[in-house]
Formats: sequence, structure tokens, C-alpha cells
Amino acid sequence: MGATVTAAALGPALVPARGALIALLALCAALFGQRGRHRLGAGLLGLGAAALWVPVLDGGLAAAVVLGLAIVGAALPAGPLGRAPLLVAGLGAVEALRLALLGHGSDGALLAVGGVVVAGAASAPSTGRAGRAAVVAVVLGAAVAGVRGGVLVATPPDDRRAVVALATLDGLDRHADALAERPALGLWALTRDPTAHGVALALLPELGPLPVVGAGWAPEGARDQLDEEDRRAVAEALERQGRGGEALRLLRGAPDDQSRWLRLRLARSQGVALVLEPLPAAPAGVSRLPGRIELGWALLSNGGRQLVFHADGPLRALVLHVRGQDWRGPPHVEIRLDGEVVATRAVPSDGTLELPGPLEPGPHELSLSFIDDARGEGGDRNVWVDAIEGR
Repeated sequence: MGATVTAAALGPALVPARGALIALLALCAALFGQRGRHRLGAGLLGLGAAALWVPVLDGGLAAAVVLGLAIVGAALPAGPLGRAPLLVAGLGAVEALRLALLGHGSDGALLAVGGVVVAGAASAPSTGRAGRAAVVAVVLGAAVAGVRGGVLVATPPDDRRAVVALATLDGLDRHADALAERPALGLWALTRDPTAHGVALALLPELGPLPVVGAGWAPEGARDQLDEEDRRAVAEALERQGRGGEALRLLRGAPDDQSRWLRLRLARSQGVALVLEPLPAAPAGVSRLPGRIELGWALLSNGGRQLVFHADGPLRALVLHVRGQDWRGPPHVEIRLDGEVVATRAVPSDGTLELPGPLEPGPHELSLSFIDDARGEGGDRNVWVDAIEGR
């Protein structure tokens, strides 16, 4: 009958979310296998079932080659080759079990154990020793997969190999606390499964959002598990990682003014048109214009500084109070407003740089970068930014 049914019976207990699909594919493979004219369909359906559960085992590329021969041998009719099909099928099963128990290799797991399952499904309608050998091979492979998979899911990972196996079984979140105690391994686990939200949430208090997001975590699926403060911190980390679109989606629908204000600021820095009514108020501690904000920036080498501010109303201009120290020419600065370069100017020895508006009410980010530092005998080129005015 369809040996894939045996494999499917053990796999679903390990990965419940996949169980129904595995069982359906395996059942269809078995039914098709009862009819000789549907051998190809049985084999393809068996492969589909295999693709969902076989990564439990670590077979390796060598096992994939051996088991590929087992597929051919198990399907060959008895004849001039005598007992060769039975021998090849048996060797394939033994090699699969040996490599699984020893835990050698990982990259060829899908091919290796998939070979056993497909062999069983494809030979389901066959009779005689070859067919029975294929069925036995699948039963043994499935049993080992079930036992080993259960042990993997229940055991906290202590190395990358165990993390890979757990990620394949969607089991990382079961050991979120253990991975949080080993942050380096926990971050690596997120590179294997960016949707392991339990692991990411356990790491956030220990490491902060930037390294967790930097590991590849996709936090949109955990929106309801983040409080507003954490959601804002994660959104800013996403923006710093160049994942601004995800940051905007994470903040979408947030009811509090601080999150709405941050969403508007990030949208403007990305050049995304966003209108929020009513306009969110500035969070406590954010600099506000019109008026004057003292900066006291000293740019003694190439590099930049940023200012996030809130415009209480429309501004017709921004005025920077600057001082430059010449050496073989004046220093130059590049000025960005909400992520867009708006000016590249020479800095006077003592004066102002005006950026004409209009500027909309709400949050904005100003960046100023010193771009042509130079020094030598008798001189040095520097920039100081004393203050900014909004008019």
C-alpha cells in the first residue's frame, strides 16, 4: 500500500501546523499507488509529503546519492538482476538510518530522506520483495524521524546545528528563554527563522531592538505582542537598518500620539506622502520651532550631526548660525532635510546659512555633514554650528 502513510502518521505530531497537509498528500499517494497506471502521481505526491517533514533528519549529500539508487532499485521488477533491487533498497535504508543516528551532514537532508519516501510511494503498487523492502525502508525512516524529531523539539539547542533542526520544525519559540540566555546563539537563530517572535521578544530586554532587528527579525507578525514603547523602538531600529517600509507598517494604526508622530517623521524621511488628522503633538523633550535652538556642534573632521525637531506651524525658512575655519579654502557642508539633500554650501568664518521654506507643521529631521576636512602645515579646516532658527 502507500508507505508514505506511515511517514505521514509520525510527522504531524512533530509539526502540527503541517500535519493536515502531510496527511492529505500521503493519503492521495497511497490511493494513486493502488492503481498501476498512477505510479507517477503516487511518486509526486509522496515527494510533496516528504518536503514537509523530512528535514527532521540529517542525511547529507552522500545519503541522497545512495537513496537515489534505492529508488531505482526498489522500482525495478525482478528479472535478470535477481536480488539486486532488494539489496539496493536495503543498503539505502541502512545508510539513511546510519547517517540519521550519527547526525552527519545537514544540507542534503531533504534529498536524502525524501528519497526514501518517494521510493515507498512510487513502489506502492509493486509486489514482491522489492516492494516490501521499499515499504520497510520508509517505515524505518519515518520511525527514526519521529523519534529524533521529538527529541529535538524537547531539547534546548546548545549549538547552531540544533538551532537549524529546530528552525526546520518551527520549534525555536519553545526554547526562547534558553536562547535568550545565550544571546549570540539566539541572534543566529533569528537569521534561520525571522518569524521566531518568541525568541526575538525574549532577546529585546537583553540586547535592545537594534541587534535583534539586525539579525533579520520580521516584527510585523508580533505587533500585538509589543507595547507602544517597544513598538516605537523597534520601528526606529528598522529605519536605521534601511527597512523603513516595515517600520511604517509596524506603526500603522497606533492610537497614541507618540507613535503617530514617529510614523509621520519616518514617512517624511522616506519621502512618503502621509497626512494625519489631527496633527500629532510633539513628544516631551523634542526641540520645537519657530524660535531658536542652541546646538553647539563642533565638526572637526568629516562627519555629521542630526537634529529632530517639531514645527508648531508653517515655517518660511530655517537659518543656521555657523562658523568656519579656512585652510586653503573654506569648509563645505551638505544639508539634508527629511532625508533629501537641500543644499551644499561653503561655511563663512562667522555668519548664517539660510534654507528657504516653506516647511510643513509637524516632525522633521535636519542633518548637516562636514564633507571636505583638510589640514596641513599651518592650518586646519573645521566647522562649528552654534544654533538654528525657525522663522
